[in-house]
Amino acid sequence: MVDKLVVTVKVKNNGQFVGQESSLLFVKLTGGAVIQRTKLLKAFQKNAFQPGEEKSITFELPAADFNYMDIDNQVKRAQAATIMVADLAEKITLSI
Repeated sequence: MVDKLVVTVKVKNNGQFVGQESSLLFVKLTGGAVIQRTKLLKAFQKNAFQPGEEKSITFELPAADFNYMDIDNQVKRAQAATIMVADLAEKITLSI
């Protein structure tokens, strides 16, 4: 079992002006007896960009971000999760 998940995405300013971008990382937990929310905001970063500049943005999610309270009032690990940043999404299976 790992203690964290590291997610890295590339963000680019395609415009001709200096700007700032808020990168939001959402998680959708799946598996278990409790219906989970559509997505949960787990991390965010705001970065400044020069015109045409591209940066790699890294998020670290601790293992606890993949836990939920089950119907029997016990904290359990989700079976899988979908990680979403902007219009990108990737489903992962979690090892217990």
